[in-house]
Amino acid sequence: MAESVIIVPVLTAEPIVGKWRKKYDPVALHGIPAHITLLYPFLNPAYLTSDILDKLGDIFFKTHKFSFALTRIDTFPGVVYLEPDPKENFIQITQTLVKNFPANPAYSGKYPEIHPHLTLAQLTNNSDTDRVEAEIAADVLGKLPLTAVAEEAWLMVKEDVQWTLKREFSFL
Repeated sequence: MAESVIIVPVLTAEPIVGKWRKKYDPVALHGIPAHITLLYPFLNPAYLTSDILDKLGDIFFKTHKFSFALTRIDTFPGVVYLEPDPKENFIQITQTLVKNFPANPAYSGKYPEIHPHLTLAQLTNNSDTDRVEAEIAADVLGKLPLTAVAEEAWLMVKEDVQWTLKREFSFL
């Protein structure tokens, strides 16, 4: 299925989390680097016109770079993730995107709150969450916090199985 996503890449985290993402997060094997999602799902790639790309460019041109740290491991049912601190800038950017693209609520509107995170594991069996969290924590906890700078957003598209970078948008 063709789809797109807008992310903040966190490439500095890849040396620490890459092996866990490759083991437990299917998108890591299909082109998406360590990241914090801003808006998923976004538009079908067929609808990514120059007007849409320009609108995204205008949004991100007004977004200032900001520092953050990945400070702790936490879970959702079936998901193990790192939480950014502070998270408010990510929430604000997502809210701005949703305001400008109201037909595309974050996570299809399934969740009442925006909860920025860097996914380490997506599990098909929720009962594995605690075991996988402990496995990852044994390796990663001593390396936290991971500091990073959010300085750009990436629009990525998936046509078949593989995700590819469609456009980079630098922050101010």
